[in-house]
Order: sequence, then structure tokens, then C-alpha cells
Amino acid sequence: MKKHYSELEIVSGVLEKIPHRQSRSVAKAICVCNDVEASHSWSFTEPVKNFV
Repeated sequence: MKKHYSELEIVSGVLEKIPHRQSRSVAKAICVCNDVEASHSWSFTEPVKNFV
């Protein structure tokens, strides 16, 4: 997969290791948003699911 910023992969890896209940969700969001193909196919008009 092509990434917008390769540095964000390192950041998301660190976040996954932090023992906080939402750190994995944030890390996954970073990975998804950093993915070129996924970020171009996502629409801002779609409702965000499971965002709590």
C-alpha cells in the first residue's frame, strides 16, 4: 500500500503499544487515513461508525 507519510506508520506503531483504551483506535485511524487508496475512496459525507 502506498502511504502519504511513511513516518505515520512509526507513530501508529508506538500508539498501539500505549496501554490506553483508545490508543489502538487512534493508531488504526492514522493507518487508514495515511493509506492513499483508502483516503481517496472515503467520503466526508458518510457517517462515522463506532467513533466513541
